[in-house]
Amino acid sequence: MKEHSRRLKDPRRERFCREYVRDVNATQAAGRAGYSKKTARQQGTRLLSDASVTERIGELQREIEQKIKSDAVQLRINLRLMADVKIDDIFNDDLTIKGFSQMTEGARLVISGIDVRVEKIDGVEVAQLVKIKMESKTKIMELLGKHREVAAWEENINLSNENTRVERMRRYQQRIGKRGPKREEPVDITPIQTELRS
Repeated sequence: MKEHSRRLKDPRRERFCREYVRDVNATQAAGRAGYSKKTARQQGTRLLSDASVTERIGELQREIEQKIKSDAVQLRINLRLMADVKIDDIFNDDLTIKGFSQMTEGARLVISGIDVRVEKIDGVEVAQLVKIKMESKTKIMELLGKHREVAAWEENINLSNENTRVERMRRYQQRIGKRGPKREEPVDITPIQTELRS
């Protein structure tokens, strides 16, 4: 069940909350909400100490977070639909293009543009398809793999970073091993102390 957010009764306070979640700057938000530019800093601080304002800001931040998650899910769904497009989703068996209503949703998404030539045949203008521009299948798969919920290459990236660090450490230890560490040997001061005591 979706929780509906509750607007504040005071329109300036509501506006402050909405402006605050944009850049998390109380002074700027107070100014944009209509408070005096001279007192915006104090007003922002005062408003942030009000429980109803901070509660409203929390609600708005949760709404924004939910929208971002929803957009990310929709992006992943669209990329998956585009990645699954096959040639017969766009063309008929006789190599004529299917009508848009006959295409799969993924096929409609993958088409980024069409070039059409208009000719007059017997006094009637007829549009003839010249070229279909489609998104790169490789690029779609790459974007799908990079999507934060798919993260297909995340483990490989981390491993390659670790391997780089391990390799650098190995080379460093080899250099140190050849030259030896640059440490001064401790000097035994026992004979000097004995001479001073006598």
